[in-house]
Amino acid sequence: MGFRASRIAISSWLVGSLVGLREIRIWLSSGGAPCQREPVPASPAFHSIERVEHPDWIFEKHGAIEAAELARKQGKGRFIGFTGHKNPEYHLAMLAKPYAWDALQMPLNALDPHFRSFEHLVLPEAVKRNLGIEGMKPMAFQNAPKTGVVTSTECLHYAMSLPVSVSITECETEERLRTALEAVRALEQLSSGEMQALRDRLLPFVKGGESEPYKTTTNFDNKPTAFAPPYEA
Repeated sequence: MGFRASRIAISSWLVGSLVGLREIRIWLSSGGAPCQREPVPASPAFHSIERVEHPDWIFEKHGAIEAAELARKQGKGRFIGFTGHKNPEYHLAMLAKPYAWDALQMPLNALDPHFRSFEHLVLPEAVKRNLGIEGMKPMAFQNAPKTGVVTSTECLHYAMSLPVSVSITECETEERLRTALEAVRALEQLSSGEMQALRDRLLPFVKGGESEPYKTTTNFDNKPTAFAPPYEA
């Protein structure tokens, strides 16, 4: 995927939107591990942008963006990005900030285009900016294959056929690991028609976002929740 692939980084620690510069200074002074994973760099990431206020809070005085830049300056990371699965509008708000992001992470699967779609709203802008694009939840928290109209392999092939640098899937069991490995071995880029066919099969199961609970419930949100500024230096 060109330069985007070179910008994918291991998120060795997370700069949550719930912290400010003071908290990160404490973490750094306690010996936060420097990046020792060349050529794959560590990446400070703002984890789970899930509230409309988060983009503004991150850029407040002494906010988390200053913390991320401090970490990069001290060799604790090279690239800076953010993640989230709640609402694509929050990702767009982050991209609207006057900041040169390196990467982002978002849910990309065959259910997503039907409800609060990251694929439709965020992915084109990320491609345009040549960002590192990390797709997650390719099976929509297992809800897509549970419908019985698509297989796990089809879900993975859909996600990997999008213009992403990497598609992340959880492998909590040996069976899921084997499925993921077999899907990669058998991967052939899906055509636009094949991708639309998968989306069409899943349309009856959208149900106002019920099949993507990370968008519609608080069960997947940050805990503890973010606290508002002002932040201490």
